[in-house]
Amino acid sequence: MKRFAAIAASMLLIISFATPAQSAGVKYSVYQKTLSAFSSTATTLTSQQKAQVKAAVDANPAAEKFICTGIRYYSQPMSVNIMVRKRAKAACEYAKQLNPNLSTWFQNKPTQARSYAGKVLLTVKSPQPVSEASPSDVEMCKVPDGRP
Repeated sequence: MKRFAAIAASMLLIISFATPAQSAGVKYSVYQKTLSAFSSTATTLTSQQKAQVKAAVDANPAAEKFICTGIRYYSQPMSVNIMVRKRAKAACEYAKQLNPNLSTWFQNKPTQARSYAGKVLLTVKSPQPVSEASPSDVEMCKVPDGRP
């Protein structure tokens, strides 16, 4: 009996991990905005940056995911990596404060574009509304003799 229970439990685990997540079929629209520049070592948001985060949250009321990416130049030291991550965290925490239903995530990434170094990129993902069938989704009707 114990062996049967163990086999049944392992089969249940295999089935649950093999089943794709429900959200896998959901398509998202993406909105991206780079916050204005930070002062040299600042990790907190200015009133202008708070207004930019608020505008991004307000512009996407159906948003589910809010991703804040601190960007550093690829050859900069680890201390810069930590600084841009703190900036990204501050932006996501403020977005979460504005809309507690958001799923937020902060991270940092390197870039070779000097113009983005030290900035925070906001990426807002909202589910696309389900629209009526488009012509490409509908099969053509055919009359019995095979003509369209």
